Amino acid sequence: MALKRIITGFSQVFVGVLFIISGLIKLNDPVGFSFKLQDYFAPDVLDLDFLSPYALMIAVVVVLVEVVLGVMLLVGYAKKLTLWSLMAMILDRSLQFTLERGRVLLDDAARFPSVGRPN
Repeated sequence: MALKRIITGFSQVFVGVLFIISGLIKLNDPVGFSFKLQDYFAPDVLDLDFLSPYALMIAVVVVLVEVVLGVMLLVGYAKKLTLWSLMAMILDRSLQFTLERGRVLLDDAARFPSVGRPN
């Protein structure tokens, strides 16, 4: 039982600090993060082009939520809400990474059509 508490405590601190640092780095350049969001909103990725004008506002809100959730995790406030919210953000980031990686692979396949195909 003691080992489980140590691992849980370490994980809580690690993930909380990770989210705070990640949020503060993005908070340093919210315009750059908004450009990345616009890339995700493009028709060839998520096809949510109507959100592009709001990318800066969404970027600031996401960054603030990320930092607040990190602090909430560190202090142990509203544990279930915090954990579910963090899980949703992690899954969202995983989806964004997967979509971006897929787009890069498709772009490479279009640029180099003979790569990987037998002659």
